[in-house]
Amino acid sequence: MKELELTNEEITVAYLLGELPDDEAEEFERRYLEDENLFQRMEEIEDELVDDYVGGALSAGRNAAFENHFLRTAARVEKVEFAQAMSERASLWKKTRETEVDDSIPVIGPHSIDTRQSTVTKPRWREFAAIAAALVFAVTSGALWFRVSNLQRQLEAAKRDEAALRQSESDTRKGAGELQSQLADEQKQSQALEEKINELEKFSTMDPSSRVVYAVQLGIDYLIGDSKGSGPSKVKFVVIPAKTSLIRLAVDFPKSDFQTFKVNLRRDRSTVWTRGGLKARGGRDNQTINLAIPADRIANGDYDLVVSGVNTNGDTESVAHYALKVERKD
Repeated sequence: MKELELTNEEITVAYLLGELPDDEAEEFERRYLEDENLFQRMEEIEDELVDDYVGGALSAGRNAAFENHFLRTAARVEKVEFAQAMSERASLWKKTRETEVDDSIPVIGPHSIDTRQSTVTKPRWREFAAIAAALVFAVTSGALWFRVSNLQRQLEAAKRDEAALRQSESDTRKGAGELQSQLADEQKQSQALEEKINELEKFSTMDPSSRVVYAVQLGIDYLIGDSKGSGPSKVKFVVIPAKTSLIRLAVDFPKSDFQTFKVNLRRDRSTVWTRGGLKARGGRDNQTINLAIPADRIANGDYDLVVSGVNTNGDTESVAHYALKVERKD
């Protein structure tokens, strides 16, 4: 061990080996915690102690103190085990090299002069430790670079996904705005038509032949099987009197969660009349939609009337399906 700063080194060694009295040990701990230079020097002396222990340079008393006191922590035990492993590797490497050199040098005769210089055995575990540390650093750096590159790719992908999500949200808001505008227009049309119906009803009389508004009730008992229109059908017969200009149709159907509805009147699979943005009057089990259909749209024949619920995205789902048979008395 080096003899620099002998007094401080002896105190440090005594502290590391548990040879200082308790009060002096506490004072030393306070000093090295406050003095960074002393703390660094203590770490160097600790490494030198490990070297001396592995190299068998400690006295019997200090060797026992090293094993009983210094090796009380797992970190120090690992440091000693590492130093021992590196020392053994260094010794094995040195022996291998010496064997190779001896085999390559001719045998020296009794009158020959041996010009080879003597070799002093030096601990080489530190050199192996440095090489191992460099390899670990290289591997760790490569793994870290790969991890950072992977994280950068993930970040770029996340940014692209975020941009796509924002565009999708923007398109959704735009579509929702257009849908709300369309529903508002249809509701205005329905309100205007309702006002026209009320005005026409004011001028209608009780004489069926002179009525301009003809009312029809389409009860839930005429609902075909299910909302898709499958199952047995019950046809609603509608006879339209002469001079009728408007047909007022009240449609009952099972209660649903939709807020707005759309109605399609079809003949031979072709739509002859449609209306959207409709509101339903709710009962306990059923709902009712009031429709006003221009009579000139309706001719003699068979019809399908389909009521669909409209969700917030503008998608529709059939909730009721009816079959009508119309006869005009013109």
